[in-house]
Amino acid sequence: MSHPKQGAPRPNRHLQHALDSAHRLSEPRSQDQYTPAWWAQATHVGDMTALAALNLAQSLRASPSARPRGDPDG
Repeated sequence: MSHPKQGAPRPNRHLQHALDSAHRLSEPRSQDQYTPAWWAQATHVGDMTALAALNLAQSLRASPSARPRGDPDG
């Protein structure tokens, strides 16, 4: 895995965790492998994805330079 360049934005850890977990959850399974633990992990991935999206939205809202030109709120 390559290291981010100095000064590059750090990846969102919640999003990376969700992506890694989603990849594991998406591996082919037989019907009887969808256990309560699998569903709990799937719910956790959904929660982490939502948290990552919320964090991204908050950081974009806090950064005036991230707003598109002509943004009525800007």
